[in-house]
Amino acid sequence: MGCDIHMVLERKHGNKWVGLGEVDRPVSARNYALFTELAGVRGESSTELPARGIPADASDLAAMLYEDWDGDAHTPSYVSMDEFLSAWIRVAAPEKKAKWVADKLEGQSDTKYTLLLELFSIYMDDHKEAEYRLVFWFDN
Repeated sequence: MGCDIHMVLERKHGNKWVGLGEVDRPVSARNYALFTELAGVRGESSTELPARGIPADASDLAAMLYEDWDGDAHTPSYVSMDEFLSAWIRVAAPEKKAKWVADKLEGQSDTKYTLLLELFSIYMDDHKEAEYRLVFWFDN
């Protein structure tokens, strides 16, 4: 049985985290190398990024979606956008990174990376003024 990741993109408004939406398949199918880097799921991480649990100040959206799993979810955590992008860059195959950059420069996108492109774009557009994070968990 495979393992999937479920994510919610959040942005901080004042002192409160607001869920911007559920992120379905942030990268191509079941990227176990990324799962390992984000929370030690399906392997041993090369970083010291432990699973942190659902944040106490999680958005209503993240809390609701996580609770909907009714105990079937495991290894909940959250990462800043910097942490997520760093993990993705560490595990993405060089040819995928090169294709992604070329597509971005040409204004095209591979459907597998469309959401990742959107996350990068959102983050880079106002990353100095806003805080973003991804709250996530896994299922089997």
